[in-house]
Amino acid sequence: RIMYATHTRFPEARSQGEAAGILFGPFGQGFIKTVVHLYLFTIQSAYLNSLGRTIMNEFYGTRVCLPVATAIAGAIVFPFAQLRSYGDITGISIASFVAVVGVVLLITSESRKVEPDPMATTSFWPPLGITDSLTSVG
Repeated sequence: RIMYATHTRFPEARSQGEAAGILFGPFGQGFIKTVVHLYLFTIQSAYLNSLGRTIMNEFYGTRVCLPVATAIAGAIVFPFAQLRSYGDITGISIASFVAVVGVVLLITSESRKVEPDPMATTSFWPPLGITDSLTSVG
């Protein structure tokens, strides 16, 4: 909403950096561009780390290291990275929905084969002990 309001007031502002340049001058523009780029880099790094760890979990028996797992994940994700920018994404959206449903069904079917931990609970309330609270933080 803030960017839209800024754009309606200053139509020449088409990015956060340009809006910061209009509102705060060249120093503000450089600062905002740096913050936005660092933020995006951090989010993409966390995403790639998560993808790599997912691949590591899938190949747990063969013990794949994180850089190799991340490269595999990148090779899987890369062809689909810019599909959202195409004009008509209806087919891609349907395929994505089917993929998500398929993954949920696979996880559900595989989780039925695993015996639950006898100490596990189905309570909605977390344990309130200090040890449990501290160990759940990580």
